[in-house]
Amino acid sequence: MKIKIIFFLLTSLSVNTLFGQDRVNRETQTFVKTSDTLTSATGWAYSEEYGEWLDYPNTLDNKKIYRNKDKQEINPFQMSTNEDFIRIFTNSLNYNNQEYYVTVIEYWGGEYKYPALKQDWIKAKRTMGYIFLPEEFNKLKNIDSLVHVKALSVVSSPTSYYQDEIIRKVTAKLDEVTSNQDKKKNKSEGDYIFPVMKATDGSIRFLLPTYAHEKKNEKKKKKKDKNKNEPEPTFYDVNFEKEYFETTLENFSKIFIK
Repeated sequence: MKIKIIFFLLTSLSVNTLFGQDRVNRETQTFVKTSDTLTSATGWAYSEEYGEWLDYPNTLDNKKIYRNKDKQEINPFQMSTNEDFIRIFTNSLNYNNQEYYVTVIEYWGGEYKYPALKQDWIKAKRTMGYIFLPEEFNKLKNIDSLVHVKALSVVSSPTSYYQDEIIRKVTAKLDEVTSNQDKKKNKSEGDYIFPVMKATDGSIRFLLPTYAHEKKNEKKKKKKDKNKNEPEPTFYDVNFEKEYFETTLENFSKIFIK
């Protein structure tokens, strides 16, 4: 009889312990620091049709349809059909004892109301977030000529910038990246890179982060120099021959975390 009573008490204690545990939510993440905001740069695109370079604010467009002889102004509809940006800034985040930078680009995008007919284009603000390790991102602070800065990954949102949404997507993506870090990269895979260069006059030219593949000749060069103490920089099949954004170093530096 005593054994039954003891067994009953132990069972009751275990059940109460199991169902009496506190509900614990995941720790809320916040951005630690935020840079200033880059809101303007001249977009230059070469037109094969006209044989000249065309410039628009914050937009890469090689068509003359939006040219205004008096003044070039921000045109959301034009921007939504070309590569563009509304604003660019960088946040820092501490996650799992590691610091990350997230460069946010808010831009005009869009889609057809009737895609099959390609009719009724609807513009809308959208957001991209590129995740960098600080040491990789900070290569942009010492640009002599050309730099291709590699992002760990990217997140996106079909809306304007909402901080909580981007943080949630970034932390989920970092969990995914961490769990897959031991997997071998497929040879056909590329990287998300942020191409930036300094022109001879000291101005900064850049393209928005893009998915690209490493140059084949660079792969061979890296194998040849694999015994060197310092790794060779990696370059990708991206160039500035036909288009780029241009601004001053002071203005571009607004995206740096201080």
